[in-house]
Amino acid sequence: MPDPKPDRTPAKTAPPPPERPTPRISRFSDTSAVCRLRSIERLTDPQSRWNLTTPRSLEQGPVELLLAHSRSILEIEYRIKDARALRRQTLAVRFSLPIIITTLLVANVAGWSLLPLMKINLILIPLGLASFVAITTDEVRDPPGDWDAEYISKQKLELELAQERKRLQAVSLHLDPQSRRHIYKETVPVSIERYQRSGRRYRAVHNTFQSVIIVGSLATSILAGMDSIAEKYKWVTVGVSFSVGISAGFTGYFKYRERSFYLQQTADAIEEELNGVNLRTGRYRSMTSDDEAIAEFTERVEALQSEQRKRQQQLDQPAQPGAADQL
Repeated sequence: MPDPKPDRTPAKTAPPPPERPTPRISRFSDTSAVCRLRSIERLTDPQSRWNLTTPRSLEQGPVELLLAHSRSILEIEYRIKDARALRRQTLAVRFSLPIIITTLLVANVAGWSLLPLMKINLILIPLGLASFVAITTDEVRDPPGDWDAEYISKQKLELELAQERKRLQAVSLHLDPQSRRHIYKETVPVSIERYQRSGRRYRAVHNTFQSVIIVGSLATSILAGMDSIAEKYKWVTVGVSFSVGISAGFTGYFKYRERSFYLQQTADAIEEELNGVNLRTGRYRSMTSDDEAIAEFTERVEALQSEQRKRQQQLDQPAQPGAADQL
């Protein structure tokens, strides 16, 4: 009996599952919901380099997982910073509008007898009333979004959880002291940049106040010596003198120049230590072992940062006799 012919009919395969329709986001939907949805899609997409939830990070090892936690912390910090900046800008615009309109109304009332301001007031008065309603209504004053206080609080909580996860992951690595010192050495340039940036900011503030003091003092002297100045412009002299006094008081109390000087001094000292340990110059010339040089470098940088913190605390204290000699 001949063998039966094999069945060459292709096996039926199961139909592929239907694709999940992508929800269409209307341009009238909530902006915060759209941003959060896109962030979740970006973080969970297997093809995205920002993916923090796939097992790929676990397969790469504990170090890569620690770096993933660091990246997540940086993203959350960026979102908090962006939300705070947006909140400041929104509140500044929202509260400055009623102040400007009120100022214009007062100016109109003061100059009513000089100029015909009926048409201007017909526009300013409704705008002033609408602005007053805007700042007194909860829904208008603090609507939900990526800049409200609740969103920032949730992001802070998420940041604390991400930092705790990173600490737990770092503990599980069990790094030896030499490795920790090498990692610390790689983070020193960030500290140098932070000190330099803070020093530049304090220096800019100090230069601004000093410019106001110099220009205002000269302008006050010139205006006070002019006998032909009109009586109605005397308030200019008063305003310039007030600006000079405010600038001098802020400069003397907050000590912007001293803060800038000490921050830049600390940054230069740490940078000198970093160049010395990299090039084996100065105190590191006779050290042949990298571990010995890194240990000495870590101790020196910590001493410099501790000294800078002490100077900062002394500058925050009220001025006392002999305090400058202690710095």
